[in-house]
Amino acid sequence: MALLFYATRKVSELRNTGATYKARLLPFANFTLLAWIISGLQELILLPAPFIYFPEGSFLNDSGLWLGLMQNALWVSAVLSLYPRRLALPWRSLPVLFPIVIAAAGSRTAILRSEIITAIDFVVTLITFTAFVLWILRWRLSNLLVAMFLIHGCSQSIWRSLWFTPLASSQFAFLLVFPIWRSLLLLAWIDVISTMVARGEASLKDVVSRIKHLGLANPLDVFAVMISSTLEDLERERDAADGALKALRLTRFRAERLGTVSLSPREWVELMAMQCDLMVLMIGERYGHVLEPEGISVVEFEYNVAHKADRDKILVYIQEGIRRTDTRQQKFLARVKEFNDGHVTSTFTTPEDLSEQIPRDVQRWLTSHAKRNKITK
Repeated sequence: MALLFYATRKVSELRNTGATYKARLLPFANFTLLAWIISGLQELILLPAPFIYFPEGSFLNDSGLWLGLMQNALWVSAVLSLYPRRLALPWRSLPVLFPIVIAAAGSRTAILRSEIITAIDFVVTLITFTAFVLWILRWRLSNLLVAMFLIHGCSQSIWRSLWFTPLASSQFAFLLVFPIWRSLLLLAWIDVISTMVARGEASLKDVVSRIKHLGLANPLDVFAVMISSTLEDLERERDAADGALKALRLTRFRAERLGTVSLSPREWVELMAMQCDLMVLMIGERYGHVLEPEGISVVEFEYNVAHKADRDKILVYIQEGIRRTDTRQQKFLARVKEFNDGHVTSTFTTPEDLSEQIPRDVQRWLTSHAKRNKITK
């Protein structure tokens, strides 16, 4: 219980942090915290097992089995949060409905103990923890963490077997191993959360520190950044870019959040693109609304204006893992990447990628432009 309280505090700290990885870790942390609470309930059921006989199919026996199913479903939702792509929260929560449907179905005992449910639970859990291990490896965390979570994914049939036979008939040593192993796994989980939060905070502080050491007159006030992209398909990405720039305390321009002004929309975006100090251009799947009489999208129009004012003030981010069927978008992308007059671009697949890339790119851009009269002492 003390470990669960400590884990809850860690999740609370994550909610209040500005870490770069917060958007990815927070849903993961919330789902898995619920899983650990359920694991604690399982351990409470196990406590009297050596002294009290639980007949097979009894309420407590089946409750322990069902709680295990719910716990694994929460882990599935949690790991899906680490690989978000375009998966919205309701879809990531969908696996949790599976054990709820099982609980609501008739003949619950027969369903919980059926071979097909046992096989599904084992295979899905193995895939889930393998995906989690791959994520840990990507961030070069401890090999011990990798081994522990991989072992846990492979050993689900062992822990599940506790609930198939009356608990009192199980060996006391085996019953003791269950809470000890879960406690060690919980400590490993806390280590993952703590490490990633620390890295995110350190990365952002490092960028801010480097900007301060550039000797700029007042980069926090004089610098304005325009976020340019289509709205419908890149809403989360625009939020991520906005959050990354906000963490650097830079002024952000977003057409959809400017409120009422006396200019026409065309005049307003043209003014923003012309006068902004930096443009963050994100190119996704859609070409966007086409302006007349030019026959180009609003995004390409903004790009043209910014490019004419200063081609060096544009940072370009191109979304990967999508299909661009609109030939106008393909031509625009080719133009942006053109060898002689285009840009060196970055790629992203998730909003969190932008949260990590943009602060570093802005810092490098400021460094390379620190001698400009506008931003030097």
